[in-house]
Order: sequence, then C-alpha cells, then structure tokens
Amino acid sequence: MRAGKATPAGVRGPLGRATRTFRGRWEGPRVTIVVAVSDSETRRVTPCLKSIRGQQHRNLDVLVVPYGAAAGALEGAREQAAEDWRIRIAPPAADLASAWNSGAARARNGYVMFARGGDDLATSAIERLVTVLEETGSAMAVGRIEPPLSLNASVESPFEAAHLTEIRGTTLAASPVAITDLGVGNRMFRRSFWVDSGLRFDADDEQGLELALASYAAAPSFDLLRDAAYIPSGRREGVSVGAVRDVLSELGDWLDEHAATQRSVAALNLPDVLDWWLWGTLDAAIQPFLGDVERASAEQWTRLREVVDELVASGGESAWAALRADSRIKLWLVREDKRQELEDYVGARLFERSNRPTEVRGGVVLAHLPYFEDPAVGVPLSSYEMREAETPLWAVLYRIGWVAPERIELRGFARIEHLDLGADTQVSGWLVEHGTGERLELDVERYADPRANLFEGSRYQDYAEGAFTATVDTTALAARAAERGGDTAWSVELEVRAHGVTRRGAVSEIDDRASAAMVETGHLGDRLVGGARIGLRGRSASRFHLLAAPGSWPQLVEADVVGTTVRGTLDPGSDQLSEVRAVDQVGVVARARCVAAAGGHTSFALELSRPRPADPPRRLRLVGVTTSGAEVRVAWPAAAPQWLAEGAGPVALSRSETGDVDVVDALGTLVVEDVALTSGALEVTARWLGPTPARYDVRLGRRRVTVDGQVAGPVAGQEGALRITFPTRWDEWGLGETRLPVGSYRFRVEFGPQAAPHEGRALVGEALLDRLLDFQVEDGFRMRASRSGREAGVILLPPLTDDDRGQLAQARLQEWYQACDLPLDDSAVYLQAYTGNTATDSQLAIHHELRRTHPELTIHWGVVDGASVVPEGGTPVLMHSREWYRVMATARYLCLNIDPDRWFALRPGQQMLQTFHGYPAKSMGIRMWEGKGYTARRIDLELKRTSGDWSMILTPAPEMDEHYRREYRYDGVIHHEGYPRDDVLVSPDAERIREETRARLGIAPGQRAVLYAPTWRDDLATNWRRAEAVLHLDVEAASRKLGKDYVLLMRGHRFHGRSATPEGDAQLVDVTHYPEINDLILASDAAVLDYSSLRFDFALTGRPMVFLVPDLATYTGGVRGFLYPFEESAPGPLVDTPDQVIALLRNLDGVQQEYADAMKTFHDRYNYLQDGRSAQKVVKAFFG
Repeated sequence: MRAGKATPAGVRGPLGRATRTFRGRWEGPRVTIVVAVSDSETRRVTPCLKSIRGQQHRNLDVLVVPYGAAAGALEGAREQAAEDWRIRIAPPAADLASAWNSGAARARNGYVMFARGGDDLATSAIERLVTVLEETGSAMAVGRIEPPLSLNASVESPFEAAHLTEIRGTTLAASPVAITDLGVGNRMFRRSFWVDSGLRFDADDEQGLELALASYAAAPSFDLLRDAAYIPSGRREGVSVGAVRDVLSELGDWLDEHAATQRSVAALNLPDVLDWWLWGTLDAAIQPFLGDVERASAEQWTRLREVVDELVASGGESAWAALRADSRIKLWLVREDKRQELEDYVGARLFERSNRPTEVRGGVVLAHLPYFEDPAVGVPLSSYEMREAETPLWAVLYRIGWVAPERIELRGFARIEHLDLGADTQVSGWLVEHGTGERLELDVERYADPRANLFEGSRYQDYAEGAFTATVDTTALAARAAERGGDTAWSVELEVRAHGVTRRGAVSEIDDRASAAMVETGHLGDRLVGGARIGLRGRSASRFHLLAAPGSWPQLVEADVVGTTVRGTLDPGSDQLSEVRAVDQVGVVARARCVAAAGGHTSFALELSRPRPADPPRRLRLVGVTTSGAEVRVAWPAAAPQWLAEGAGPVALSRSETGDVDVVDALGTLVVEDVALTSGALEVTARWLGPTPARYDVRLGRRRVTVDGQVAGPVAGQEGALRITFPTRWDEWGLGETRLPVGSYRFRVEFGPQAAPHEGRALVGEALLDRLLDFQVEDGFRMRASRSGREAGVILLPPLTDDDRGQLAQARLQEWYQACDLPLDDSAVYLQAYTGNTATDSQLAIHHELRRTHPELTIHWGVVDGASVVPEGGTPVLMHSREWYRVMATARYLCLNIDPDRWFALRPGQQMLQTFHGYPAKSMGIRMWEGKGYTARRIDLELKRTSGDWSMILTPAPEMDEHYRREYRYDGVIHHEGYPRDDVLVSPDAERIREETRARLGIAPGQRAVLYAPTWRDDLATNWRRAEAVLHLDVEAASRKLGKDYVLLMRGHRFHGRSATPEGDAQLVDVTHYPEINDLILASDAAVLDYSSLRFDFALTGRPMVFLVPDLATYTGGVRGFLYPFEESAPGPLVDTPDQVIALLRNLDGVQQEYADAMKTFHDRYNYLQDGRSAQKVVKAFFG
C-alpha cells in the first residue's frame, strides 16, 4: 500500500504525514510554497493546489494560510490536504501580507515561494526554478508571469521585457530591465537569503511591489528566466465569465501606488533602473487605463492626461522610442487631447490582441494600426514604427535527429515577428561556443511549410517560408573539444533576413510534441564521434545546447539475450576491464567477469533475475569495472538503433539518455513503428520488445472511449513486426455507428492470464518519433501519432487540411467570405445546432418539417468533426473548412440556435432564423452585458453581431417577446408559437421514444429514472464555452442511498468539462454525451434541476421536478441573474441539501400530487402554445 496516495480519503492525510520520513528519497531540495487563501477565491483554491501537486519537482511543503473570511476556501484546501500529505493547513492570519509572512516563518530549509489561492503555477515551474538556482547559487530566481487566457482585450504582459532572454547571476545594476517585473508569485527565494535579508510583506503593499523591489536590491545575485512560472487567473469568487473590470475606478489608488514605487526606485540611485521602470509604466502599467477611456469622467481624463505628460517627459526621447507602436499611438492621442479618436482606436483593436498588418519601408517595419497615414487625425508615422523588440526573431525546433553519428539535423520554423515572409527569405545558423563566443556556421536549407503558421501564428503574416533544416557536423565539435582539451558547449543561433530586415537570436521554443522534446532521452542520447562524446542537452529553449567531451570509453560492439542472460562484446578502448556490472540506484544487481575476445575486444555473459510481470519495469545501467576498480560507462554503438536483442528474452538492451547501455525489462512492451488511417480503421505496425506474450490485448482509448485492436498477422518484409487494426467507428448508445470522437488517444496493453492480466506498455518507435507532427487526412479524420513521455498514442482531429487550419488560413477564408460575390442559392438551407457536435434542438425539428414540406431544398448541417451525425436528407459540411465558408456565403436560409462568430455578416438577400436554445429566463443581452461591466460601445458591438443579423427570431409565447425587444433592441419579426424542439415531447411518438431510450440505457421496468442536469456557472467558466461542473448533489452517494429501484442519469451542461466515472454499486449512467436531450427527458420519471431552462421542457412530461438551489441568492445577485423571479417559474420544491433531494425522490408520487396545481399554473403561463406543431408553423412563416 502506498500510504498517502492510494489509501482511503479518510486516512490518507494522517497516514501520509506519518510517512514524511520518506521525503529524503526525493531528488532535489525542499521547496515551501506559501498559499494564502480567502473566500474571494473559494472555488479556485482546488485548481491552484492541483497545479502545485502536479509539479514535476516532488519535494514540496505546501503551507495553506487562510486570512480574513476563508471558510469556503479552507473546505477545498482540506480536501486536497486529505489526498496529499505535503499540504499543511496553517493557523489563520489577519490579512494577505500576514498570511505570507507567517508561512515564510514556518518554512524550513531549501527554497520558498508565495502564491494566491486563486492563481496557478505553470507546468514544471518549480523544477525549472530549482534547477537554475542549484546551478547558479543565486539568492533568487524570477520566472515569467504567464497571462491567463482572457476573454477580453488586454495589453501584453507588463512582465515580458525582463524575460526575453535568460540572464543568470545578475544584479539590478547589471540588468535594470528586471525592474519591469515586480511580480511576487513568479519568484523563488533561497530561504537563507529570505531570512538574512529580513524581507517581509507589508499590509499596505497589497500587490507586493515594494517586496519585489526590495528583493532585487538585497539580492547579491538573481536569475531571470524565460520560462513561465506563475499564472494569475484573474478570476475571483462570484465574478462572471467575460466580466470587464472598471479599471478607471482604480486610477486614484494606482497613482498613489505608482508615486510610492517611483520614489523607491529613484532612491536606489540607479538611473538606468529608473528609466526602465518608467518605460514599463508607459508601455504596460498605464495602458489598461487608456483602454478603459470610454468610462472616464472629465476629471479622470484630465488627470490621465497630466500623468501621461509627466511620465513621457520623465522618460525622455529614449523611453518614447522604445515603446511598442500600440502604446505610442494611444499615448500620443492622450497627449493631443483626442479622446474620441482614442475611444475609436480601442474599439477597433478590441478583439485583435497583438495581430496587425504591417509593411516595410526602408528597412523599418510599420504597423497598420488605426489612423495609419490618416491626415485628419495626424498621428506621426514614427509612432507606427515597430522596433526590434516588437519584431524579434522567433524560432522553434520541432524535430531533432541523428541522421548519422557525424550529423545531427535540426528542423524548425524561424520568422521575424509581424513580418510576412516571401520566397526570398534567408535563414542562416551558427553554433556559438560558450565562453569564447567562437562560431561555427551551420549548413541551413530553407523551404516553405504551411505548418509554420500553426505555431502561434498570425492573422496577417504568412510565415510558411521560414521552415528550415540545419545540419550540425559533429566531427567539427569533436575536433574543437580535442583542441580545447576539455568539454565544450555550443548554443544555436539563427538569423532571418526578409524585406531588408534582419533579426538574429537564439531558439525561442522547443516543441514538446515531437522528437525535439526527446533531448536527454535515449532517442537522442550521446554518440561517440572522433574521440569525443557528442550530446544534446536542455529540453527547454533557454537551456538547449550541444556538448562535446573528449575522451575514451568502453563501447558495446554487439549483444544478444538468451533467456535472462545478456551476452555481449565490448571494445574496451583505453581501459582494461575486469568485469561488467548491472547497477540501479541502490547498488549492484548483477556482475560478470570479462573475458578476452578476438580483435582486442572483451566479452561477458551477465545473468539477471527474471523480471516479474506485475512489477514496474526495471532500467539497469551497464558499467564496466577497470582493473583498478573504477566504474566506467559503457557507450552504445554509434550507429545502432534504440534497442538491441529485441524479442529475444524478457530483457533487452537500450540506449540511455547519456548514450550509454541500459538493460531494460521487456515483458509486455510493445513498440509502435507506424500508424495509418484506412477506410474505417487505424492500422498500427508494431513489434514486441520482449517475447510475444501467450495472451495479450491491445486497446486504444480516451476518457469514455475504448476500442479493441485486432491482430491482423505479421507484416511482410518486416521480421518480427505485426499489424494491429483498430476500428474508427463505434456505437456508443445503440443509435447506429459513428466515427470515434476526436481527441487524444493512448494505446493500452494487457498481457498474461485473462482473469488477472498485467499492465504492459506501448512505446513510440524511433522512426515514428521523427514523424510525430506529420498528419494524415483520411476517412473523416486528421490524424497524427503522438506521445506522452515515450508512451504511444494517436490524435484524431477534424479533417481540415493545412490550407484551412490556423489563424492565417481562417482569416483569409473570412476575408474571402466578406468579399464574396457568388450568387445566393435559393434552394440551400444551412442548419447549425450549438457548436456542431450533433443535430438536435429546434433545428432538428425544422429539418424534418422541411423534408416533409419542402423536398426541393438542400439542407446543409454545420458539423464540428466527422463524428457529428446528421439526419437523413441532410448534408454535413465541416465547420471552418473552405466549403463551409462557401455554404455560409451562398445559402439563402440560415438557421442557428447560438450566435455566429464575430466575422459573420448577413449578405443581402440572406435570411437568418435565430431559434435560441432554451426558454428565456436567465439574464441575457444588454442586462447581462451591463452586469459584466461592458461599456456602451462594447454593447453596441455585441448587438451588431447578434440582433443585427436576425431576420426572424423564435420565442415560445408572445409574453416573452418584450425581453428580446428590450435586451437586444430588436425591432424585427418575432415568431411566437412555441419551440419546435419541444414538439416531440407532446407527440404521439413520445411513449415509444421513452421505452426505446430506457431500454437503450439499461433502465429496467419498474426502476425510476431521475435526470440530474445542473447548469453551468458563469463565475466558474474559463471561456464562453467551458466551465467546471457544479455538483451540489453527490450522484454516487445519492444513488447508493436510493437503492436499485432508482437510476440516476447524470447530464452535464454542454459547457461542462469531463464528468467523473461512477464506482462501485451506484445505479448511475453518465448521459452527458447522449446526443438528444429529449430522449432523456422522456425516459425520466423525475428531474433534479437548478437554474437550467430545461425545466420548461421537462414540465411538458407532467412529471415531478426537484430544484436543488443552495446558491440561489448568489446566482440571482451576481453570477447571472434572471429576467423574472426564479421562484415563479420553478413548479416544484426548492431545496438546499442532498438529503432533502433524496427524501423527495423517495416520495415522487407525493411531490407530483403536492405540486399539481403549481404545474398547471406553470403550463398555463409558459407552455400553453406547445401543441406539437411549432415546427410546422415556423417553417411556414420563415420558408413559406
């Protein structure tokens, strides 16, 4: 039993704390993370702690310190502490500063960091910070703050400038740019430095700016990293998705804080530091206030102008010239008192982020931003200049391979940011020696590859011509190491020339999906070349380099395996070997005497114990022992593949990350060599690393999907290879075959006895590793092989071609759409339900009615991928494809139940029917947008993209029309005769559908089915179409309490993430992905709901509903709100606890009887027009 990890939740924490003595087995120093929590971030605490628990550096001490009101936050923290003994709950503190200070005082040896309970740590952040501090001995390391994904426009991170390059062992005087990053959560302090320097947080310094500044001043040296370390979520409890801060309301406080910080910076008496701080203030810190100018009062506008004038004057010409073009333009408009123009500028850039067209004149990059060369406004042309800091070189390596011992190929994409690359683009490269700066030119081939635009691409610039292959001559590195008489390290430097602009720099990114991320693994392990060991180091761009170490090592010549005996021949080099050992982290596992062999070689026969299938696979290092007793590494044959002695026995030999020989357990290990799509199947070519198991299963799976592989036999011409086929079709619900859902899949291997199988592995073969970014579009999918570590998998995506993927391709298709002059097709209808996952809602009912009454029409359905099924008579069209844009541009009739994308505009002659997707009840339109803090200008933009395109809308009854007239300022046609989506609920087919669905879901006659369908919460959303699920009802516990006479149907909102998998004897079916909600409504005997409009649909069955609404006051008052009182439209009991729900479900007949009058009143008020003929009526009204 792994105490603290696999034990039951109730004892996990206490038992885990008793195992703290095992902490010493973890590598690396202890890191204390002080997490201050309060109820302002209650539901963000768990994600925060999970981001810490998931860090690769395991030796952590997580101190959760509550402050202020924190009861809700502590609930989530305690749950996490029960699962992970590294989390401790400290006594409460009065405020944030006190919480951090008290946590720091409890920290022990090692390092210390500080976090807010609502934020996250970036993946691998702690490992990266620790690694650098251990290497440099600095007092502090500062990683990059990663801005969270925001639904609103924002300026670029004010912290970026300090992290453009990695700087080690520096000071504030030597690197004054550091002053632009005064963040706290991205800092790791050496604890001894924290104590000795007397650093403390101050309650009056809420942002920690003074603390950050003091730490720079006190540190003898610090490190600035390019890697992301901290992600401030920007989310707080009760704040709805998309809410916009009233930034200008904070102007007074910011000015006071700014003045205090400026005095502190000036007191350092470091002029360059003050200049950089002023630059950061102008380029980033003040920009949110300029972006919020529409809200400014006359007094605020005047004050803002005064502050800008003061800052620009203080910064001088040099600071002004160094600003980003966007910042320069806005500041100029402020100084010239052009408020209206600034408001227009901000509005025009609202959804562009950093995208902008550019041109080059005389070697200068000019941004085509608003008012470019507009004499009426008069912004100087110099304000549009984008200097090198805005248009740097950016380069990614995605494939690295040893094509021969003497040659390494580096494949990647390079570009000048914001600059379109033409066919005359030049890419050059060098290796630069550490210490001397000496350069070795690389052989670089440049070519075009459209995949370059998929790497953080642009809407306006084409980077395809920046693809390159750089070849490293490793013999030159070996020769240089021999000349130096010691190790040499080399970094890669690239240069791009385009349109008279030249940019040079280091590699910016290592793509972690393909072979470039296999640095420091066996795949790219060291090779012996010309008397030196040549290797690659550093999996991140900032650490990536090549290493050449002169010397001589014993080298494996050949080897085989017989049973558990490893036999091999070594070239001992300059050493005389007496024995060979297999060792692990503890000590010697096996040893064998060396015997002289022909040609000066040495042979050995190493007997190992037989691996047990149930044990984790071993990896043993093979070392030679010299006659003097020293252990030396045994190098892998330079030209040999990744593995030797495959299929011969239960162990095999493998190249290690350092290019030496490892012995690995091979039982149940499948090596995947190739994957390919065929019609209806995925064909996999693989081989066993060890002996072929007598019985085995290979499956392909993700989340709710698992398909079994069928062994089709050996592969002709490939000894030991077998072909396994996996179907790419499945029938999840008994509704007919569909394609598999898109997503990331993993191969899973089981072998051994059927009753008690062992878990095996499926690894990515060497050849496949070099093709991990090569896509195949076939059979309704876009597919590529993938890896997680070395584990093999595949990724299935919608079948978009390279020409249709990425920001640039989509922008060009949208431009084509907007300029399209093709004639409208009067017989074409475009239907789309939600985001195209399935054909449902009112669109489905309209489809069937059109087939009945208008067979002359061609009905197109927008589908998000090949797994989406459309009804008979419908033609699927893949959304975001070239054909989809054509249909959208030429179809006479369009019918959707959600808003189209912002680029969409109805063409003359087109007709748009907006059906919506639920009864109007929640706050919407202007009321909702105002609640989110949108300005009048932003609301106008939202109205333009919604009601501005409506030709006709549906409402369920005339009484609901007013909400759309008011909230969307809509004065067009409204059809108000019920919802087509509900026709089937009152149709003669309802009983048949009920019985068929119950049988399909395995609901037995006599069992009562209860539909649980909580809605999403705006304040938990991460974007407009995704949110964490809120489960006030523990469905597994409720199911067990209700017993086998009940079946719970768990239906997550379409925006919810993955649902939990039920365990044990719970009578529970997860129907989140069931394609038709009406089937579930009809199959159910009762429903447990909250604020979802599903209550209006379910009520048509006449069956009872229970409303679990413990957060009604919060939801009404701040999270979303309602158009009319919720209580008046909820014909059932409103309860707060799961126990109340269970009691009511045990008495459904009583509930139905008690609320019979309320249900009748409800129908008379809301559903009186749902007569089963709504689709017929709307089709006649809209299509004629």
